[in-house]
Amino acid sequence: MGTVQGTCPIHGLTDFYDDDPNLGGKGGKCVACNSAKTKANDKLRSDACFRLFGHRRFGNSGSEWYTQLTREQRKQEIERQRLINASEDPEQVATIIQQIPDDIVEIENALNQQKAEEETSDEEETDEEPAEEVEQDPKDTRGFIYIFRCESAWEGWVKAGEAGLVSDRLGTYQTYSPHRDYVLVASVYVANRGEAEKKLHEELEKHGQRDHEWFEVSIETAIAVIEEFREEFGEEE
Repeated sequence: MGTVQGTCPIHGLTDFYDDDPNLGGKGGKCVACNSAKTKANDKLRSDACFRLFGHRRFGNSGSEWYTQLTREQRKQEIERQRLINASEDPEQVATIIQQIPDDIVEIENALNQQKAEEETSDEEETDEEPAEEVEQDPKDTRGFIYIFRCESAWEGWVKAGEAGLVSDRLGTYQTYSPHRDYVLVASVYVANRGEAEKKLHEELEKHGQRDHEWFEVSIETAIAVIEEFREEFGEEE
């Protein structure tokens, strides 16, 4: 595959793969960026393989990585590992990440990626003249409403709340139980988690006794109530 000179916003003047479509499908990509992406993805696969099977040998077609996981499962485990590696406490997140549904994992990774890109963009704007009056950025209201349960301590009760990242919040709650047995019952991604949480509490209170953010309702009732929020409070396209 041939290369041509070009300017990369990250690496400056450097080599790009030739844009000839017959040269392997990498046309127009920065060689250095492509190499860095490959290394990053290989690390995710290696970390995920070690988490699941106790070794990092993911490249062998006869390894558990390929024989025990379908292509879709490998994709989801890579997404879970991406979320684990991006967390402030990877070991704790790794202990609870398997119970987080695939769709929530993908949303949280997208939110983390967007946040990282915004932080990078802010750093690149240091040459601009400061404004006389800086307008405060509005609070990011996106996130999740959730239902947790902990049967060993609060049988018959559920905890309803909101969080920017539900996996982080679940990890925090695990420290409140020596059995680490808080369980995610259900969660919905919403455009305004504060408003959705308030309405969720009001709806759950109609079905059972309330004590702050805890509700004495059945799991089936809690799931039915929170699922009604998927359409009403879901983020607009």
